[in-house]
Amino acid sequence: MSDERYSPVALAALLAAVIMWASSFPLLKLALVHLPPITLAAIRYSIAAVFMISILLAKFGMR
Repeated sequence: MSDERYSPVALAALLAAVIMWASSFPLLKLALVHLPPITLAAIRYSIAAVFMISILLAKFGMR
């Protein structure tokens, strides 16, 4: 096994992804008690779209 070092930023990003992924299942189960599945899907995709658009605008800017 090689002795490679990983950057703290990469490890923090990996940890954040693991926490978000692991917490999504219990939160989704709790949310399904109060909202229909189609509403939850719309909310999730809307939040993802806002993040993706902000990343695109930050990278390429408005032309």
